[in-house]
Amino acid sequence: MKKLFLICSFVFYFVSAFSQSFEIKQITSGDFDAKNPVISLQAFSNYPFIYFEKHTDSSSNIGLIEYDLISNSFQEMDELTTGNALRINPYEDFNHGIVFQTNENGNWDIAYKPYDWGNWGPITFLTNSTADEHNLSPFYVSEQYYPLDNYILFQRSDTIIVLEYTDSTEAEYPVFVNSSQ
Repeated sequence: MKKLFLICSFVFYFVSAFSQSFEIKQITSGDFDAKNPVISLQAFSNYPFIYFEKHTDSSSNIGLIEYDLISNSFQEMDELTTGNALRINPYEDFNHGIVFQTNENGNWDIAYKPYDWGNWGPITFLTNSTADEHNLSPFYVSEQYYPLDNYILFQRSDTIIVLEYTDSTEAEYPVFVNSSQ
């Protein structure tokens, strides 16, 4: 009995002494669903970005909310894309640009919206073939000091491809090809 009392006291002490309280905050509101949030690669800064899919009716766009670490508050939401297409699976590249999948051309393509010193540029397509490009995934390469190029993995038909891109160039490299060999 003494052992049981001792064990219960020990457990009660640790549960009460080391419990942490946390606060749940609602950061979006309105008549849309927010899905697939992605926290900025620059999360160590005082104002990291949080990207997400903003679903309304039959479309989705990429939304952005900035978090102020100093005041522990969220800024107003910005829509980075607009329109009636689906734009899903956002992720931030090393230059704060945003890469995502979209079906606005009739099939799944990969698009990019650059960010430069507080300004968002126009959407450009990194892929635009008749086949679907899907299963988008960031792919990071360790380079000294700061990455020079951005890389993503995606699937086209039965092939996994690495796409290397900068603001001005794009190159695709097949990694895995489903073949008889």
